[in-house]
Amino acid sequence: MAAIPVSQTEANLLRAFARETLGSRRYQAFAARSEAEGHDHAAVVLRYLAQLRASHAEEHLRLLDGFESALTDCWTDDTKRDLCVASASELKRSALYDSMAHTARDEGLHEIADWFEMLAKTCRSYAGRFQRALETLTERGFGEFSQ
Repeated sequence: MAAIPVSQTEANLLRAFARETLGSRRYQAFAARSEAEGHDHAAVVLRYLAQLRASHAEEHLRLLDGFESALTDCWTDDTKRDLCVASASELKRSALYDSMAHTARDEGLHEIADWFEMLAKTCRSYAGRFQRALETLTERGFGEFSQ
């Protein structure tokens, strides 16, 4: 698929992806509570709807894939590409959380700033894990990789 130009459609796909992902996680939580309360039928319905929402999110991500690949310059085989995109995505999230932490701290919301800083650090850790997995693939002779 060709890269999606920066556009309102791209913004809409990103917003739709976020909403579907959030909805899926919310319905999963509702299903767990329903099950704990003994409402098995409601839990089944909620889990089914959660999976549908997750499927919608995956489709939004697929449509955005050309755009994400263009941003990260990852054009290798599937697993390596996935690891590259995942690492780049985590580093972007880290920078976003660092910025959010700065804003929260400027507003005197230190507990929230600490939370955002912890998330930024976690994202950097995940990016490192993806990079190490990528290096392991390369070391095992699964082809060359260049970033």
